[in-house]
Amino acid sequence: MPPLLLPRDASARYQEIALASRLLGVDGHGLVEILYEELVQALDVLDARLRRGSVSLHEASATRARSILAALLTSLDPAQGQATELFAQVYRGMIASLHRAVLEDDMMRLREVRESAVEMQRTWRLLKLAH
Repeated sequence: MPPLLLPRDASARYQEIALASRLLGVDGHGLVEILYEELVQALDVLDARLRRGSVSLHEASATRARSILAALLTSLDPAQGQATELFAQVYRGMIASLHRAVLEDDMMRLREVRESAVEMQRTWRLLKLAH
């Protein structure tokens, strides 16, 4: 008999399945768009947890947000030249700000990271429409 899932476990599993189904057949631009959506969601969860009290660097949502930013950074195409460097600088700055926000329990800094993520998401959509 399979183990019973707690409501939180079941919810997490449904989210994993939903994300996996979204990833099927998506192109590179679509994948980056999904990463931005997941980043904003992780930052929202981290914000809620931070409002309830101090969080650690190992908080799941902080780790998830850092991992997504690292994935976005490493997925940049050096052949795109100056745009790649600009995106890389923004991602590195967001990673550093996220790290400090969590270390210092800094809600304003965390919200700035979220605003940057939303702005990057908008920029990406505009770039996608231009191609």
